[in-house]
Amino acid sequence: MKPVFIFCTPRSGSTLLQRLLESHPQIASVSEPWILLPFINATKPENILASYSHQTSVKAVNNFINKLPNGLYQAKLREFVLSLYEAASTGNETYFLDKTPRYYYIIDEIAALFPDAKFIFLNRDPRDTLASVINTWCNGGFLRLYKHHDDLYLAPKLLSQAYEKYTERSLIVHYEDLVSDHQSVSQRIFEHLELDSFEVALEQTNIGNAEHEMGDSVGQRKYTLPSKSSIGNWQKTFDNPVRRWFLKRYLKSVLLAQGNNSYHSVSDYEKLGYKGNNRGNLNLVGDFLGILCHYALCNLNLYLLFNIGNSNKRRGFYE
Repeated sequence: MKPVFIFCTPRSGSTLLQRLLESHPQIASVSEPWILLPFINATKPENILASYSHQTSVKAVNNFINKLPNGLYQAKLREFVLSLYEAASTGNETYFLDKTPRYYYIIDEIAALFPDAKFIFLNRDPRDTLASVINTWCNGGFLRLYKHHDDLYLAPKLLSQAYEKYTERSLIVHYEDLVSDHQSVSQRIFEHLELDSFEVALEQTNIGNAEHEMGDSVGQRKYTLPSKSSIGNWQKTFDNPVRRWFLKRYLKSVLLAQGNNSYHSVSDYEKLGYKGNNRGNLNLVGDFLGILCHYALCNLNLYLLFNIGNSNKRRGFYE
């Protein structure tokens, strides 16, 4: 059993890609495992809150690992995770596909743990990604958007850096190509995985019948087949001057962070026309206040996360 990982931001269409790929008889998969995040973070002190004091736990775990033969912990962890992937498979598949968007935090650790693993980087128009996050998890507004700061701002940068670093074992896929011609994209991926060509039948990609507990539950209900109608939906969300101002700021931040791996440059996005209807001036004040609250909450959240990280309250009660 060999692992293959889809690296992407949340709301990038990865559930569709997963459904297409797992239709191949040599690829097994389940929803979003998330299994590697707690195990890898067991040795990392950053940004973890736990009642048992995560920082103390990391110190103890690393002291224990240092007393083991060199590389034994990593070897046993790799063996354990591969055994779980195999147990979650249904037959004699060659690959287990792990699609967990927040693996962008630990790509380097995954690469070291599985030196033979294949990577697929999924890229989507950041305007559609941002609009999807706002409409799916933020009730169409900005007050809850701070909760997805890393998904929207940090993930594109980390994904871009990782793709540059692991290009030899990686394949980049654009969501827009996937929904426009899923057969061609699927064949490219199968070649990347050194699998026999496999014609993906449309009925096998019926994501409306997916039984995935995690992932794109909205897309699973809305679309029964790969659909181009999911492209360009950002125009319906960013439909007044305030929202478009916010979008432009976001694009500049993300595209500059992505560098050469972005789908377009900043100037390309500025040249693309806007065809949506304005909401009217009644929503301008509400949106503007919502955006200000978003920035305030986001900065406060990051301050609490990083600047108060050494306080006793953050480290845990049993310190």
